[in-house]
Amino acid sequence: TAAPITSFSTTPAIDGDNGWFRTNPQVTLTRDEPGITYSQWDSTSGAGWAAYGGPITGVEGQHTLYYFSVDTPGNTETVKNQAFKVDTTDPSDPSVSSSSHTTVTPSMDNTIDIDISGATDSASGVDGFSVEWSQDTTALPDTTLDLQEDATSTTSGVLDDGSWYFNLRTKDNAGNWTSTVHAGPFVIDTIAPITSLSTTAAIDGDNGWFRTNP
Repeated sequence: TAAPITSFSTTPAIDGDNGWFRTNPQVTLTRDEPGITYSQWDSTSGAGWAAYGGPITGVEGQHTLYYFSVDTPGNTETVKNQAFKVDTTDPSDPSVSSSSHTTVTPSMDNTIDIDISGATDSASGVDGFSVEWSQDTTALPDTTLDLQEDATSTTSGVLDDGSWYFNLRTKDNAGNWTSTVHAGPFVIDTIAPITSLSTTAAIDGDNGWFRTNP
C-alpha cells in the first residue's frame, strides 16, 4: 500500500561555485522497490514525462528536474523535483583600452587608465576580473578577483620606465575562467634626455678660442 520512494544522485557532485555544475552532471534516479520511474525537465504537465531508463544528462543553464515512481501494484509517488544549475562555458572577456595612453607612443605619465566594457556570460553571469600589469605580453593573471563584475575602469599603480602590458581574466559565477586578454604595450618614459656636445677638432687656439671653424 505504500508509494515507492525515489532518490537521486549526480556524477560528478557539484564542481563549481555557488551551487553550479561546471561539468554536465549525469543524474541517476533510484527506486526503493520494483516499478517505473518517470522524469522530465522544467514542467509537471503535458506530454513530457518519459520512463527513466538510465542516467540523465544535466542541461546547460538553470533547470528543474521533476520525477516520480509508480510501483508494481500501482502506488504512485508524489512528484519530486530538484533544481540544477549548469554552466560549462567560459565567459567572454571584455574589451579593454586606455583613455590616458596610446600604445607604443612614449608617455611621461607613469599611471595608466584602463576602460573595461562588454564582458558577458549567458548562464551564471560574470563574477569579476583578475588583472595584472606586466612587462610580459603573455602574462596570465592569477585566480583571485581584483575587480567586481560592474567595474568599468581601473588605474595602474606607479609604473617604472619601460613597456607595460595590461592583462585581464574574467570569471563567471560558476567558477569558469577565461584564458586572458591583453592591452599594450604602453611605453613609460619619465627621464629627461641628456644632450652631449662634441667638436670635429679640439680647441686649437689660446684661451679657449678655435682658430679653425669647428
